Amino acid sequence: MSECVLDASAVLAFLNKETGADLVRPWLRGGFISAVNAGEVMNCLNRPGRPLEDIVQLVRSVEMRIIDFGFEQAVVASTLEPYAKAANLSFADRACLSLGMMQGVPVLTADREWSSVDLGIDIRLIR
Repeated sequence: MSECVLDASAVLAFLNKETGADLVRPWLRGGFISAVNAGEVMNCLNRPGRPLEDIVQLVRSVEMRIIDFGFEQAVVASTLEPYAKAANLSFADRACLSLGMMQGVPVLTADREWSSVDLGIDIRLIR
């Protein structure tokens, strides 16, 4: 498959073998994820007794490119604030969407609310 931006929900669906994992798998090799969203994935995988090193290794084992969240992306993410309430967008969601806007590629997510606003990017639901 070609390039895309992966939301934390898509990566978690893949890692946890949830509904939609089969739709995520073909996109992983060409996938980007914001470091903010990679942190969100690790936070969700963090369980008592599970070593952080194991979580980091698991996330790094997924064939996706982790993109640092820099000032330029912060500026783009800030332009999404007006949509935050309507589409229930967290800051991490805006980090993901802003990366999709900057890269000009589809965004894969399980968050249905994202499709309720027109951001001018291709949002693909995995379930």
